[in-house]
Amino acid sequence: MDHHHLMGGDSAGDCHGGAGMHQGHHHAAAPMDPHSHHGHSHHHHHHDHGSSSMGMCSMNMYLNADVTDVCILHERWHATDARSFAGSLLLCALLVGLYERFAAWRRRYAGRAARQAKAAARKKELPSSSLSSEKDTAPACCTAESATDRSRRRRAAAINAALYGVGYLWGMTNMLIFMTFNVWVMLACGVGAAVGKFLSDDDDNEGVSGEEEKEASCH
Repeated sequence: MDHHHLMGGDSAGDCHGGAGMHQGHHHAAAPMDPHSHHGHSHHHHHHDHGSSSMGMCSMNMYLNADVTDVCILHERWHATDARSFAGSLLLCALLVGLYERFAAWRRRYAGRAARQAKAAARKKELPSSSLSSEKDTAPACCTAESATDRSRRRRAAAINAALYGVGYLWGMTNMLIFMTFNVWVMLACGVGAAVGKFLSDDDDNEGVSGEEEKEASCH
């Protein structure tokens, strides 16, 4: 009787001990403060709302007519709304129009330098031209050239090469702008090119050789 009672007491103690341990474990695994979870979700929602309000750049490899979230050349050139996009179109047209003016001025400079070199060569041929008509058709490269004329010619060639490099980079930049594949940007580039060409007709009509005209048509 005592033995059974003792075992019953032990089992009851074990049950109470197990219940205490389970209760302590349940108390230790209690959830965190719900306010902290709510604050975290609220912060995450606020962060998402802020990032969505900034907008993403629309990078398309096909024709599109977007007027918002359009990035041109770089993510910093980001038209977020219709107003900033209209300003971007004006800037694109201005860049292309100024390029046409620059290209016409460079062709005029190259043509003037070439004419000056030919005039200097013809001046050297004049004394001998009265003796033989064959020397009138002699190429300029076969005539004597003074050190001053040679220096002037090389300086003009260096300046023309530098201007050509600037024009090349400028033209490639305009090409990248056009490759935004936005129809409004393309139209702005076309309008800028037309206006720039119209304003540059006087410069082109001053006299450009056939070779320079062919070179100009390729850029």
